[in-house]
Amino acid sequence: MKRVKIRFSSVTHALSAKEIISKNGGRVTMGKNTNYGKNEGCGYYLIIIGDVEKYTNLIKFNKIKVVGIDYL
Repeated sequence: MKRVKIRFSSVTHALSAKEIISKNGGRVTMGKNTNYGKNEGCGYYLIIIGDVEKYTNLIKFNKIKVVGIDYL
């Protein structure tokens, strides 16, 4: 099963993305990055397990700002 870590600039963006993914059947966990850079705001991330492309496309479709995506 594929996994991806998506980094967000704020907790609000991370929570919005988490809600969208959960409503569409995705398994998702949220956390706070302890080593985040200047451009990463508050440093929150989601780890998504499953159909990674589907969920990343949903995030983009809903215009939620993503700082970075790391495939695990």
